[in-house]
Amino acid sequence: AVMRNYAALCTWWDLRARIIEGYREVKRRVPEANLFNTRNDYEKLLEIAKAGQETTVFMELRDFTPTSGDHMLFFTGSREQPYQLFVPGGNTESGADIMNLLLSRYVAGGESEPRRSYAYVTGKTKMWPDAETGRPEIVVTDIAQITDWAGAALERAISTVPGPVST
Repeated sequence: AVMRNYAALCTWWDLRARIIEGYREVKRRVPEANLFNTRNDYEKLLEIAKAGQETTVFMELRDFTPTSGDHMLFFTGSREQPYQLFVPGGNTESGADIMNLLLSRYVAGGESEPRRSYAYVTGKTKMWPDAETGRPEIVVTDIAQITDWAGAALERAISTVPGPVST
């Protein structure tokens, strides 16, 4: 039998639950905000990415891999609904601040290193490698695009909606 650190896991599960509930509360308060979840709003995120528009995405950050050209790619969503976060130069000095933030605050390093896991990421989206067969992705070039504070995410999501929004 594997011994697990349930005290740490319970703390992590509680933190994740609070972050998810924060997202749900924001969506209840301002449903028209330009804020979407990779699991619940996939069709809308596809539409936004195909149009190359900016949005705020609530996502779980977990698996990542280096790509050609010293870039980093984080996978989120699911096999059926893939979504990705692309960090150009993520494996170089220019992307070091972004990677440090993602790895120290969001991406869990196992049971002994729990992290928030969920973040709101704002930025321009696209389909990669192409609009027909690609996956939606959001490009991160600045740490200011990433937050775990629902209030800041809501402000960003409202700022990218055309026309008036009631809060």
